[in-house]
Amino acid sequence: MIMRCIFCGNDSSTSKSVEHIVPASFGNSISVLPKGVVCDKCNNYFARKIESPFLNSEAVLYLRQELEIHNRDGKVVNKFADLPTKNIMQISQDLHLVLSHEDKTEEEVEQAVFNYQKYLKRTDELLIKPDYNLSRLLAKMAVEAFVYKCLDDMNVIDYIIEDEAFKKIREYVRYGGNYIWEYSARRIYARNEAYYGDVTTHINYEFDFLFTSQGKAYFIIVMYGIEYVINIIDNTISDYAEWLKDNHYISPLYISHEHRKKEFEGYTHFFAK
Repeated sequence: MIMRCIFCGNDSSTSKSVEHIVPASFGNSISVLPKGVVCDKCNNYFARKIESPFLNSEAVLYLRQELEIHNRDGKVVNKFADLPTKNIMQISQDLHLVLSHEDKTEEEVEQAVFNYQKYLKRTDELLIKPDYNLSRLLAKMAVEAFVYKCLDDMNVIDYIIEDEAFKKIREYVRYGGNYIWEYSARRIYARNEAYYGDVTTHINYEFDFLFTSQGKAYFIIVMYGIEYVINIIDNTISDYAEWLKDNHYISPLYISHEHRKKEFEGYTHFFAK
């Protein structure tokens, strides 16, 4: 069977690399595309030109050290000696967990939380501001996640390669450009958010798609509490701000199945006009 790379369109039948949708060094060992969906050449290019600049940016290095996120070799970042994150974590927006072998006064606990919140604010500003490398990473993840969601039908690969709707974002991922593909970024829960209340765990990432009644197709991914949204068809996100306003600023990840279905029906009717 001849396989074609979803980005360059070339024969990828002999490719040996699997493709991690979210970088493996950012806590992903599950969301992986099989060999051949992305060719070895594109895979290597993404690792060097898109993932590495993101993973080694200042804010992400802080985050990887703080949360002890292991890289492909099982190692963690140990670059910063002054992180105010030792023995403290924010497990929900309003709840901090302070660990200590010694008794701490109320003032000491408050100061630790204050220093941690100051650090969070500073790093969040870096994680949320528009960034070219992050924009390309989001675009890459969007295309790959679309295939991942539809892998039961391998015709999705031909669809991605041949349909004009995906051409611009595929080219942006593979070849870049002199602009940032617009995206939305906002924090919606704590970076150490406890998974189902289990304070020994946190949510690494979660993603899905939203097809709106206004004819927009959005990829939504939350990574360590920050929601990123990118339009997979057009380089614009203004309609997403309107969608949020109309839906009381709830993340599309958490709308009901009925709501999602209604939006998708509106999406199909929009193009049937």
